Order: sequence, then structure tokens, then C-alpha cells
Amino acid sequence: MKECSTAVLLFLFVLVPQAVAKARCELLTTAPNTHRVKEGDTLWQIAATFLENPWCWSTVWERNREQIRDLRWIYPGQTIYFDRERQQLSLRQSDAGSVVHRSPSVRTESLRATPFPLIASELGQRLNKTTSVPADALVLAPQVAALADGRRMAAMGDAILVSGALNDQTLFQVIRPLQTIADPDTGKPLALTSLRVGTAHLLRVGSDGMHQFKVASSDAEILLGDRLVPLINREQQRWLPHPTPALSGRVAVVLRGATWASVNDVVAINRGLRQGLDNGSVVAVVQHVRIHRRANQPTLNVFMPDDIATLLVFDVAEEAALALLMRARDSFTIGDTVESVDEDVR
Repeated sequence: MKECSTAVLLFLFVLVPQAVAKARCELLTTAPNTHRVKEGDTLWQIAATFLENPWCWSTVWERNREQIRDLRWIYPGQTIYFDRERQQLSLRQSDAGSVVHRSPSVRTESLRATPFPLIASELGQRLNKTTSVPADALVLAPQVAALADGRRMAAMGDAILVSGALNDQTLFQVIRPLQTIADPDTGKPLALTSLRVGTAHLLRVGSDGMHQFKVASSDAEILLGDRLVPLINREQQRWLPHPTPALSGRVAVVLRGATWASVNDVVAINRGLRQGLDNGSVVAVVQHVRIHRRANQPTLNVFMPDDIATLLVFDVAEEAALALLMRARDSFTIGDTVESVDEDVR
């Protein structure tokens, strides 16, 4: 019996595809030794040039806190060197593997550029307009009840009338509910996806429950029935990729309404704060690959998980989350399995 068990284990070890093996934050064998930073670069793109897993760029950065203390210290025109022996990044070739001694002094350096983005700024702006709210959160939310001069839509600078309780808030984002995130397993509504169409600030509180607002900004036409929720500013740089606690869930929605998801699409999953997800959590879409037997081997009905896509969570509700599809080597759809990435990666 022992010999049989050993044979089966050896059989699985030989046949498990390389893609199924645990991923590490290691340098790609095809990566160059240097990369010259240029306008439009992102942390994800640069990490994809160097690392087995682009999302774990933060692990490499953590090893270089003394040299790269702030992402805003990386500018276009600088050269990033990769110390293959120490698996570290450096901004100066001479720093790789060396120790620099400095006397105490005050040093300043102007921030000549905006913070180095994780993803392209245009994509980040789109994500900042996409949010999820609890399924019942908008029932009592203030809503656009009337527009000035009998108009059918409003834009920046226009006055709008809003009905509902403001709860002492004066600054709001105007959102439009899009679709319900339903649990693929139970059909239970978990949250609503919404699009931010603008912002508005309070001009006058109405005694009859109708409050006057001014549209401060508009990303799209504001319509009757749009809802108001307190204004929250989110920054791309807070989406620092990191592993998640062990979890298993499913893809619940592909937001652009398609059947299959592709890179840069936003998807919703049926796991959220309750399962330990937060902004920056990285999860994988997996398929279970059947392990076929070799000739003259006993029949085995074994399925091994195979990561086919990487998702970066950027918005989390209690029981659901929105995630950006960062990379994929195969297509997937609603109902496919989502699991935590390798927790051994640090």
C-alpha cells in the first residue's frame, strides 16, 4: 500500500503543469539587467518586465526601503538596475551589493513628478468612478428630484433639487446604480455596482425636504433619479498589491456586460470585507485542470488548480468586491472560481 501511495505522489509531481507550481517573487530569466524609466511607465509594467508575478513588485520595493523610500523618488529618465544576486532593485548601479555611509545632515529633494502610478492614470480615473454599495444602501439615499428650468439633464455649474435626508453632509458624489451583484451560488443580492457621474455641494437646505445643490463637476449627464452619497476620494497609490487570506469564491459579474472578461475589464466577485479582502488584495481566477494518466499507469481522476488570470481588488463591500483584470492567459466568465494567491509570497 505504501509503495502504491508513493507511486501516485511521484506521478502527480511529474505531471502537474509548471504553471500550477507555487509562484514566487523572482526575476524572470528573460528580464533585462536595466530599465530606463520613461513617461507613461507604471509600476505594474516595470514589474512585469522583471518579475515572475508583476503584482509582487511591492515585495521587491520593501527590500529597498533605504534606497527607494518613496515611489515619488522615481522619475522618467532614471535607470533602474536589478541586482540578480540579491533580488533587489537599485536606482544606481554602484549601489547594488554595496553599503553607503553618510554623516547626519539635512537633505532635501524636490518632488519633480507626480507619484509613480501602479497603473495607467486613465485607467485609474475610470476605476475611481466605479464603486459598489450594499444592496439596500440606496433605499434611503438622497436622489435628484428636479432639474432647473425644466431640463432633462444637468452638468457642471447647474442647480439641482435633491430630496432625502442629508445627515449633516454637504459634499456628495452623484452616482447611478448600474447592476446588481448576485451571488452565483445562492442568487442572493450582495451589492450594487454604480457609476460616479459627478459631484455636488449643498447650497440651501429646504424646509420641505427639497434641498438645493450645485453640480461641482460632471463626468456624465446627471439625470433624475441619480443618487447622492457622501464624497470619498480614493487614490491609485493606496492600491498596494498584497496577498490575501485563504479564500475561495466566484466571479459574479463582468461589468461591461460581456460574457467573457478581458484585460482591463472590471469584474465583481462574491467575496468582500467579511472574507478579509481590502483595497489592493490580489486574487487569481483558477481553472481545475485534469491530470491525465500515462500509459501503463492506474486511472487517476485528479484535478489541479491552474491560475489563468490575476485580479487586483480596488473597491470592497461587506460581501462583494470589484476587481481589475490585470493579466490573463485564458478567458473566463461568470461563475468561474476565484482563489487567493500564494500566501508564501512575501
